[in-house]
Amino acid sequence: MKASAMRWTNWSATAAGAILLLACQQSPRSSGTVTDKRSISAEVLPTADLKAVAEPFETIAEQAFTADPDQLRGLITKAEASYGAVKPTLTPQQRNVADGHVAAIRKAEQQRDSVGTALASVEMYRMLLEDQNSPGDLAIRAGLLDYAGFRYDALAQASEVRWPDMARTVEFAGAEWNRLAPSINDKSLREQFSTSLKAMSEAADKRDRAAARKAAAAELQLVDLLEKQLPAEHR
Repeated sequence: MKASAMRWTNWSATAAGAILLLACQQSPRSSGTVTDKRSISAEVLPTADLKAVAEPFETIAEQAFTADPDQLRGLITKAEASYGAVKPTLTPQQRNVADGHVAAIRKAEQQRDSVGTALASVEMYRMLLEDQNSPGDLAIRAGLLDYAGFRYDALAQASEVRWPDMARTVEFAGAEWNRLAPSINDKSLREQFSTSLKAMSEAADKRDRAAARKAAAAELQLVDLLEKQLPAEHR
């Protein structure tokens, strides 16, 4: 989902209806990290609305290193409003987890911590994406590949790189790719994506920051191509 500028326009067009629907629904949720299985109940929201709420947090993760301070604060404000529509549906414990991510985003932004801003945002993005009413939705699998790419790239930009954490992120991406790959008809694209994951893994093993960032960029670009290969009902 690298074309965030276009998707943000789509989000703003759909969010009004999504927010009205969101406030009327209830569901439980648990917290998650990259190694957890689930974070939101499958009863939370219809998939399209959940994606609309999640995408502002992906946008923050994508632009945390490049947006100027005013732009970044604006993105965070919009994402907080998006989360505010979901918040009434959550239990107190679940709200605590989500509030923690949102607070971490704000704190990192205030401290001009681009890595922290990106990581907190991408974890919130994952929480909102990972469970929904259509667990077989292939776009969710593609979204989680975006999550892995942004997380890996953010980790690679830290002053002290957590290489084992990057390796675990690649393992997460590999599991999601195994679920998505059978639905991609383009053999060349499947091979390219598998190669990109291998490059990410090797870069983490070799602790090569430049190679890691190059591999992450390739993976994120390929996710855009994968999304175009999905059946229309999953885009």
